Amino acid sequence: MHKSNDLRIECMMNVAGIYLSKVQHIVVSPAYGRDYKSKKDVIQAWNEGKDFINESQLHTGGGTYISKDDLQPGEKVELRYNRMTRLTFSEGA
Repeated sequence: MHKSNDLRIECMMNVAGIYLSKVQHIVVSPAYGRDYKSKKDVIQAWNEGKDFINESQLHTGGGTYISKDDLQPGEKVELRYNRMTRLTFSEGA
């Protein structure tokens, strides 16, 4: 059995009742058909608390809506934009 680099995923429930895994970051994309052409625009939308889709949960049957307010302070998020071809990082509230 290979033990050295096994990825162990532990789940926690945040205040919104969404299960998030303790991974290095959460991947999100704009919700409701929105898209952003620039890093500045996607970061501004994230900081304004706009809804995004939690792409990290798609393997469980569908992403849930998530915003900056749903994350713990310091929790990392990967923001996808420009038709999912670009990314940038931000943090929770």
